[in-house]
Amino acid sequence: MRVMSQPSNSSDVLEQLLKVQLLDLDLDKLKFDEASIPGELAATRDERALLLSKLESTKAEHAAVRRQVSAAELELRDLSAKRERSKVDQQNSSSVKEQSQYASVILQLDTRIEDLENDSLPLIEKMEGLAARVAGLEGNLSELEPKLLGLESLDDDRIKALQASFEGKMAVRNDLAEDIDFNVLREYNAVRKAKKGAGIVPIVMGKCGGCKMQLPMNIVQRVMGGAVPVKCPSCGRILTPRN
Repeated sequence: MRVMSQPSNSSDVLEQLLKVQLLDLDLDKLKFDEASIPGELAATRDERALLLSKLESTKAEHAAVRRQVSAAELELRDLSAKRERSKVDQQNSSSVKEQSQYASVILQLDTRIEDLENDSLPLIEKMEGLAARVAGLEGNLSELEPKLLGLESLDDDRIKALQASFEGKMAVRNDLAEDIDFNVLREYNAVRKAKKGAGIVPIVMGKCGGCKMQLPMNIVQRVMGGAVPVKCPSCGRILTPRN
């Protein structure tokens, strides 16, 4: 079991607390850096997400046009079959009137088939163009994947290094904190958590080094006299006579 050696005076307490705070600020930065995404990796992820979005929408458009083409092909087969049956029926017909009627039907079917074929050509061209776009987007994604995997691997290594550094500094920080009075450390931790940053700040020309408010003379005198902890009446940070 470690034997705790409390700092001998208020100056030593503040000195120890400042060392703890320096480590705490380093730890904050390490956590921030860990959560941050490198610019190239973020850009590559965005590029991949954009390509996937384009690919999905292009595939959906291609499928819709393909259904239109399939419907047109089905109708063309049906109309062609009807036309062939009408031609057979016309040949087998014995009356001029019936032959004329079949001729009229065949003409209508010919017209509809021609119109449908003409309408289908742009759809087929569009479908082929969309298929080429799908292939191109899939190729772009395939080319991008190795780059993204490499960047992700580098980022994993970066995060592991940051985590190792964090653990090392946290151990040193906790070791230093053991030598600080529990109540003083509790006050420091509480105000640092509330202010999301520095929990102990210097007096600068009679002002709080945190919120910059002018301090009452009695507060300044207490800090200069070595009282611990003395807190800024405005922001609540612990005050120290020096950086």
